[in-house]
Amino acid sequence: MYYREATYKFLLSTSLFYILVVCGATCFAQNQIAAQPKSQPKIGLALSGGGAKGLAYIGLLKKIDSLGIKVSYITGTSMGGVIGSLYAMGYSGRQLEDIVKRINWNLALSNNVPLSQINIEEKDEYGRYLLELPIHKGKPSIPISIIEGQYLSEVLNTYTYPARNITDFSKLFIPLQITTSNIIDGKVVMQKSGSLPLAMRATMAIPAVFTSVYIDDKILVDGGVTRNYPAAELRNMGADYVIGGYTGFHLLKEKELESPFNLLMQTMSFGEVEDFGKQKSQTNLLIDYTEVLAGISAADFSRYNKIMKRGEIEAEKYLPQLIKIAEQQKADHNTAAPQHFETAKTPVVKYNFITNRNKQITDTAELDMLQHVWKLDTGKYYDAATVNNNIREIFGTRFYDKVFYTFNNGTKGLEMDIHLKKGTKGHFKTAVHYDTDQSAGIILNYTYYNLLFNRSRFLVTVDATERFKVRTNYYKFISPDNKLWVRGDAEYRNLKSNDLLLSLFSVKDLNSPPPDYFIRSVKTSASVGYSFNHSMYAQAGISYELEDVYKAKSIVSKVIGVDERNTVYRHYNEAFFLKFVQNSTSSAYYPVSGNKLESEFKYTFDNRLKLNNIAGTDTNEIDIYQYLNPQSNLYTPKGLPGNITRFYVKDEIALPLTPAISLKIGVLTGFNSSSRFGANGNNFFYLNNNFGLGGTDQRDLYSNQGFIGLRQGELPFRGLTAFNFSAQYNPIKNIYFIPMLSYAAESNGYNTVANLFKKGHDNIGYGLHLGYMSVIGPVDFVISKSTIVNEISLPWRAYLSLGYKF
Repeated sequence: MYYREATYKFLLSTSLFYILVVCGATCFAQNQIAAQPKSQPKIGLALSGGGAKGLAYIGLLKKIDSLGIKVSYITGTSMGGVIGSLYAMGYSGRQLEDIVKRINWNLALSNNVPLSQINIEEKDEYGRYLLELPIHKGKPSIPISIIEGQYLSEVLNTYTYPARNITDFSKLFIPLQITTSNIIDGKVVMQKSGSLPLAMRATMAIPAVFTSVYIDDKILVDGGVTRNYPAAELRNMGADYVIGGYTGFHLLKEKELESPFNLLMQTMSFGEVEDFGKQKSQTNLLIDYTEVLAGISAADFSRYNKIMKRGEIEAEKYLPQLIKIAEQQKADHNTAAPQHFETAKTPVVKYNFITNRNKQITDTAELDMLQHVWKLDTGKYYDAATVNNNIREIFGTRFYDKVFYTFNNGTKGLEMDIHLKKGTKGHFKTAVHYDTDQSAGIILNYTYYNLLFNRSRFLVTVDATERFKVRTNYYKFISPDNKLWVRGDAEYRNLKSNDLLLSLFSVKDLNSPPPDYFIRSVKTSASVGYSFNHSMYAQAGISYELEDVYKAKSIVSKVIGVDERNTVYRHYNEAFFLKFVQNSTSSAYYPVSGNKLESEFKYTFDNRLKLNNIAGTDTNEIDIYQYLNPQSNLYTPKGLPGNITRFYVKDEIALPLTPAISLKIGVLTGFNSSSRFGANGNNFFYLNNNFGLGGTDQRDLYSNQGFIGLRQGELPFRGLTAFNFSAQYNPIKNIYFIPMLSYAAESNGYNTVANLFKKGHDNIGYGLHLGYMSVIGPVDFVISKSTIVNEISLPWRAYLSLGYKF
């Protein structure tokens, strides 16, 4: 009994001792924790989508930088995802501002790239049509999305190139997640790893505007479809305090619902507005830009300066809260360190050619072509500019709708995947045009790639107009590197003659309209060429040519040129030609940089001339017949000239002086020489040997030289030197003011500069060219005056041209 009692007391005392020890230890530990400083709160930054309005976030980022606030996590959607990604890489707010100013937003938001990036064989057809539709099952079809974004992808790849070997976004300077939407199941897909530029491209893939992106076997579109403002994701990443930037949609009032577009946007935005309410509750400090950016649309990228300025002003209103965060971080010794992202010069160990759906390309012929075009070696480092140039070489062939690249860390090192989206083989293209010189018309084009043979292109273009024209062309590359090619061409033109001499002989008064004389021309050729690079080629070939001059007396003859009874002049010939072409201009219309150089040696032989005197007693018709007759007294010596040698060099240069002003200089010098009479004298030459001087159209014949104050090719010369000088001023988007001055003088035989600035030989033109790059194409209005040889003064003229020309 005593033993049990003693044992009980011992156990009780022992238990009490352990309880006291445990409690004491616990209390000591709690006191120790309470004595420690509070853990440092992690700041998260959430940036919503909003298109151009998202550029306002740069103002917020500049404030964050200036205060030294350390951001621990970033999430973003659409433009917020793009801005957030670059900031997470280490770009400062000020650097992002500079990037925005350098981007060509017109190209970024279009399906175009600079003309200088298109291969030389394709330049004549690129950017010349109002509408281009793919052909499926023999019929034109509307594409699912408008913009592939070739230039946009190049921009994203360029600025993310320093982080190309980082495939885990948590390893960036600031851990990052980007929202995208699965278009199949409508779920949010957070981009946490993979290719950063591809994730950025996916988050801004607005459905039906930008094409969708394939990542991990998912079809992804703009993150704003499912989660426009990703604040909750920041909490999941570990953020204690969330700063948010919001430029998203707000519900419109009744007065604002007047357009179908606004009504559609309102319907689509109910879910977004509701989700924003939930995400807003996760936010500690929200900078809401919706009011300050009222009146600015998601597509107003041309107003980037105003948007960024408003963004900075609005962020200034939240300066007290931002300062408080900065001071707390300073007290906790938790400030942001300067970030300098240096490009790691990691070599690529392997290049993989894959489809846009991430499938390996297995076609042997296609792989052989790609490997010959691709000039980068494994085991070497190349900068972004070099890689981009190689991508352009492939895209410039036009065999692919899009070409871009990503990186992945393979087992043996860094690998580059070149993604290729095969273009539709057939395309239907169309444009409309009008000018006061010729007529209105509709251009219809059918282009088909790889017809009969791989790496080939066939096209036929018709100008359905009162001045009917048709062109067909077929070329095929015959070397693996797409340098050597063969080509066949055929062209028919029926144009009202602008020949000033015909007018003088017809009416003797330059203020009176001449009768309807037309020139019908047919030209076919076969040639072989070599492309040195995507801007330069040399060509050699043979051609067959026919030209008629006839007086139109019916609508049918005006349109198609069939009027044998009224044909005054018919000339046939064959020719051998050597041509060199170099084109590095930035665009087909209103280029701001680059040059276009053409040079041709042409030997015309087997010339046959047929004349038909339809004059009767009409003295004007008699004079015209004499002008076209090599046996007339107008020519000394008389007679046919024999074979003709013709040579010219033509160059048009655009030099950018400021972002808004370019100086333009054009020059042509050339001569003709006949086998019977040489280059001197006043002998007869066939009409198609002459150089046509005149016109301001931006798409003209190779051997014509533009000259303000004259109509297209109005003044014929057998040899000349001519200059054009102009200053192109672009004060606002797509508007151009171009004062112009032209000068030319006829050559003296082979000496093409002998008569420059000699009285009686001068041809001078001047005027103002107003241009507008519209939805339907270039719109040009020109008012001009000129004085030609022997001080003949031509009247003031006005010229209007609309749309893309044949």
